[in-house]
Parts: sequence; C-alpha cells; structure tokens
Amino acid sequence: TGYVAFEDMPWALNPADGVIVAANQAVVAGEAPFLTTDWDRGWRSTRIAERLSGLNSISPVEMAAVQLDDQDPFAKVLVPALLGVTLEASEGDQISQELLDFTREARELLRGWDYTTPAGDSDSAASAAYYNAVWRNLVKLLFDDELPVGLKSDGGARWRAAVTDLLDDPDSAWWDNKLTPNITESRDEILRQSLVQARLELTRELGKDPGQWQWGKLHRLTLEHPVLGGESMPGAVRWLVNEGPFDVPGGSAIVNANGWNASLGYEVTAGPSMRMVVDLGNLDGSTWINSTGVSGHPADARYSDQVEDWVSGKQRPWPFSEDAVRAQDPDVLTLRPEGSTTG
Repeated sequence: TGYVAFEDMPWALNPADGVIVAANQAVVAGEAPFLTTDWDRGWRSTRIAERLSGLNSISPVEMAAVQLDDQDPFAKVLVPALLGVTLEASEGDQISQELLDFTREARELLRGWDYTTPAGDSDSAASAAYYNAVWRNLVKLLFDDELPVGLKSDGGARWRAAVTDLLDDPDSAWWDNKLTPNITESRDEILRQSLVQARLELTRELGKDPGQWQWGKLHRLTLEHPVLGGESMPGAVRWLVNEGPFDVPGGSAIVNANGWNASLGYEVTAGPSMRMVVDLGNLDGSTWINSTGVSGHPADARYSDQVEDWVSGKQRPWPFSEDAVRAQDPDVLTLRPEGSTTG
C-alpha cells in the first residue's frame, strides 16, 4: 500500500548497554505489520541478552560461545508443571501403578536439570532426551487430535507459545483428547500421559536405564545433497555426497538452533548453515565456520572439510587484510579471461 517513512522504521543507535539482539523476536513495542506479525516468542533473544549481560567485556571467543548456548528456556516453564503431576494410580485408572513407578524413575531426570541440551557425555544429555520425548508426545496428545490430516504440530516456537498460555488454563477444551469418547481429560492427565508415553518410547529406542539415554542419539543431523542424496539414489552415490549422521545438541527455539519437527521425529530438520563472529575493532580477528565446505564437488578436498569443526562448535580464523589472508592460507585460485596468457 506504499512506503514506510524512514523515521518510522525501527532503529537503535548506540544503546546504553552497548548491545543489540535480534533473533526473530518482536523488535518494537506494539505492532509493526510492515515487518511481520509472525514474531518468535523471544526465547532465543532473551537467552542471548542474558548471556551477554553477564560479560564485562565481549570478545570473539565469548561471542562464539554464546552462539553454542544450548539451554532451553521454555523448559523452565514446562518442567515445573511436569514435576507437579501426580504419578499415583486411582481406582479405575487406565494406567497401572507399576507403569507409573516405571515412569517416575525417568521423571527424576528432570529434577535439578539445568535445562541444557548437550548431545552426550553428561547427565544433562539424558535429561534432555527425556524432556524432548515428553514434549513431542505432549504436542501430539494436545493438538493433533483436533488438527486435520497433513497439519500436525511441529513442536516449534508457536506451539511453545500456545502451551505456555494453556498451562495456566488446566480445564481448557484443548486439553481434552477428542479421540477418547466419553472421557474428558484435563491438563494434568495429558501431562501424565506424555510422561508415560515418553518413558516407553525411549525404553524402546535407547534402553531401559534412563541414566544411559543421550539426546544426541535421537537428535541427529545428516547433511544430505538436495539432488543426489535421496533414498532413490544408489547407496554408493549417497555415501559420496552425504555427510553424517552426527549427534548434535540444541533444538528449536534455542540459541544453538538445530531445529527438529515433532511430527516427523527428533532428527535435525534445520540449523545454522554457518556461524561467524566479526571483530569490528580488528577484522583480522574475526572467525567463521561453514556447515560443509567451500566446494560443491564431492571429490574436492574442500567439499566437507569444515563439517567436523561445525559439529563440535569450533570456528576458524577469517582474516580480512591481504597480508593476513596470504599468511593464513597459501592456496590461491587465479581466474583468467579466456585466451589470456598473463596473470
């Protein structure tokens, strides 16, 4: 319908705290429909601001660490509700006390959890595995019974926003499972079923001992070639052009945004294609990492030489000045016009 005047556009100039954070959250108070009305609830931006506020000074190393933050802020909302659910069978209960005791063993993983989501090698990896399995089962029970075929909850930011509000409304009609006629479920019953079903699911997938579960064993990333990497291709071709799978931390609505779709499974469906930190005070001190490599040819040494560093969270030097570039990497690609004989 027209152009927005420059002075009406959102802006920030030298804010008092020296920080500007943008992670898909609403950047202005009220509505700015010329930008979007589909804002993220703000879990990532809040966590980034929280991390930065704890630093006296900010270096490239510290910024790279912030990018790898894998705490799930939404877990601070959901876990107290899960821990508050009674796991005691009542007369006529459809779930046995034995199964509820079996579930209680897994739920203890959430007690004292720091809400981080590492791939493995820590107690938090087991807690993250169970928490995310509970979340996946919860959104299926809560929403999918009322959604048409082909439109299922993916468990992302908008679903977290909806559940945040619904937790304060335990008798909302949304909590009732439409697939169970003559039974009207409330919030705590759906939460209980989610806890039970997640316990059974991970027992099948990862084993009976909850302490041995790891988020990364569920949350895996395969870098698949968009043309040659699909199941219709011969195995040898897929082996050549695809990379992975890799166990990775993080998740949806988390700073380390290795997102997954609850309607499909736990595998990574989206993630940061690259990470970079630019030091404006010393451009030669900047860092970068690509999720694959700089070549698109599978036989090239640079096709996937950055994958392992990307998975581990390492960044590489990203020099800017000519002297720094020449000192960093002796490889030179020279382009000459057709027919040219000089450099």
